Amino acid sequence: MNVPILGVVENMSWFTPKSHPDEKYFIFGKGGGNILALELKTSLLAQIPLVAEVGEAAEKGLSIYDQSEIQVVEAFEKVAEGLAYQMTAQ
Repeated sequence: MNVPILGVVENMSWFTPKSHPDEKYFIFGKGGGNILALELKTSLLAQIPLVAEVGEAAEKGLSIYDQSEIQVVEAFEKVAEGLAYQMTAQ
């Protein structure tokens, strides 16, 4: 297809329980997005945490900005910034 890969986004990178906000549980393993980015000779744009409220908001037609999970908002903003950079570097 000859479509350039602009970067890797690792979804569901970790889970942080609300009762332990300083802890990260890598329930699907750790570092897979970085390994894939290295294999593809591209950058890891962001790691998106697993947050149930994001899916629930989407089912209601709400955006990530309509709910309070700031770590998710920051991760998606990092994706946008990385893509914008890659597009200007092309």
